[in-house]
Amino acid sequence: MFNFFKINKSNISESQSETIEGTSPEIPKPHYVSDIMEDEKGKFYIIKYWGKQERKTHVKGILKGKYRGQFEGENTISKFYNIEIYDSELFNVEKLEEVPPYDEIKKFPEKNLPEKISTCIKKGSDYYHISIHHSQFTERRNISQKLQQTDGKESFGVIEGEIFGFIADEENIEIEEKIYIKEPEICIPTKIPTGKTEFLHSRFRKEYWCECKTKTYWGNWEELALIKTNIRTGEKEYKGKYYREQYWYKDKKGKYWGNWKYRNNNYQENVGCGTVLGIIFWTILIIIFFPYLIYFLPFIILGLIIRFFRPLMQFLLPIISILFFIIFISSILRTFQSPKTAVNIPKVKDEPTEIRTIEKVKDSQNPTYNDSLITHFRKWKDYSKNEYEGKYSIKARDLKYSHQYKNNLPESDYGYFIHSLKENDKNYITGIYQLFDNLRKQKKLNNLQFAEMIVSFVQDIPYSLVLDKNCDPTLYKEQFIKEYFKSPNANCDPNQRNGINSPVEFLANLKGDCDTRTLLLYTLLDHYNYDVLLLSSNFYSHSIIAINLPIDGQKFNYFGKKYIVWETTDFIPPGIIPIETANQNKWKITLKSNNYGNQ
Repeated sequence: MFNFFKINKSNISESQSETIEGTSPEIPKPHYVSDIMEDEKGKFYIIKYWGKQERKTHVKGILKGKYRGQFEGENTISKFYNIEIYDSELFNVEKLEEVPPYDEIKKFPEKNLPEKISTCIKKGSDYYHISIHHSQFTERRNISQKLQQTDGKESFGVIEGEIFGFIADEENIEIEEKIYIKEPEICIPTKIPTGKTEFLHSRFRKEYWCECKTKTYWGNWEELALIKTNIRTGEKEYKGKYYREQYWYKDKKGKYWGNWKYRNNNYQENVGCGTVLGIIFWTILIIIFFPYLIYFLPFIILGLIIRFFRPLMQFLLPIISILFFIIFISSILRTFQSPKTAVNIPKVKDEPTEIRTIEKVKDSQNPTYNDSLITHFRKWKDYSKNEYEGKYSIKARDLKYSHQYKNNLPESDYGYFIHSLKENDKNYITGIYQLFDNLRKQKKLNNLQFAEMIVSFVQDIPYSLVLDKNCDPTLYKEQFIKEYFKSPNANCDPNQRNGINSPVEFLANLKGDCDTRTLLLYTLLDHYNYDVLLLSSNFYSHSIIAINLPIDGQKFNYFGKKYIVWETTDFIPPGIIPIETANQNKWKITLKSNNYGNQ
């Protein structure tokens, strides 16, 4: 079948056809924009859009045309004419499955052929208008002797022969382009707030985006509209016989001190929460120990006797005191040694341990196809000792597909390789999304707490080397690998392409080193719309993440924005990085999300 533009039976003129084909198409809009990556040339992202591409359909046919020739010379056998075909007809057109051998065809000068060689072919009830490009008139041609005429040095007649060429049309294809990013020298300020605000005493200022959305700037300092309240902060100051109390401004935008007041002898401070709690504490203490007060009663009676009979008692006092002391000690000992009523102590139920199970399930869409679910129960804590637990599942079929996809990826730069893994796997880890969504709802976590929960989930997984060859330290030059295998707790996942596990593989086997962990975390945080970077360092042979969150600590600067760095191979809070790996010039951005942190 020919892939040509269909025309109506009512002929369209060639001039109209040229106008239609020559219309400028609209600028294509990308339907896919990748994360920002980096290679040796700089930072870039990939866009994909639907566009047009020329398609060549090679054909052959029979050309029959009228010619005129100009006499150029003769020998004893023949006369020679420079032939020009000025009118032609094309028929018996056939589609070729292979490209014809144009270079081997004895060429007839293309300039001596008609400017356009075209025809209409019929298929069913439809007509197709075709034009032959790059026409090659072969040596298989002849001139009709009956129709040939000679007039002086000119010759006229009809020529017929085999012709090759191609028909050009367009097809819709997905076009992929790599766009390199250059930091703009001038970025026009806007009044679009980033959501960040700084406070200094009674002043504040807001941060705004520049037009390029890669830079930010701080606005001017403004005075807060402070309204005094009578709400005490609990702070007080004393100076001699004077005191003053501290109060909150409205909405707790600041604090202020009240007036100095005189402390007279009858001065009593207002009873606060501490005083009330003290009274309650001593009351409870007296109630609890009231039964033991009887042991102090003899001493109270002895004090009264001594007071009224002081002369008589000065001789008996030492003896009586010793006797009472012995009785007191004996009573206390008998109390603690006496049998107590048995109390039923409830048994403490063991907390569930982290387990991995595999169970067979049926595919609802294809009942004849059986699959298995790899389910992990995980339990971990964040940096504030908050506990989280739950289950997630990975389909065995998705695990197999992810592994095959990784092994079949073409050789390319590291950034594009891990970006491809992330894009492929992000829709196959819905089980972990469901777990995190449920925990976020149950615990009522804000954006920072939610990010800490996700990162601590990965940090809690024991470290394991992922290697592209066997788990034999002699196969590797890296000193870190050799030292790691000396540890009795060394763990290894061998024969993984490029020494990395994809997000699906890591969630299935829980074996991952730095780049495997950062890839999973980048995939998760990007899914939840965090503004996140994946940083890599060939110098340090390490990988970490950095995230745009209001956290104090070590930060990575990217086009004027500050990203807090986050280690993934140990249980370390954000913003902490060892001094030996803290040189920003040794790190590069391998992936960057397209999010602006609007969760």
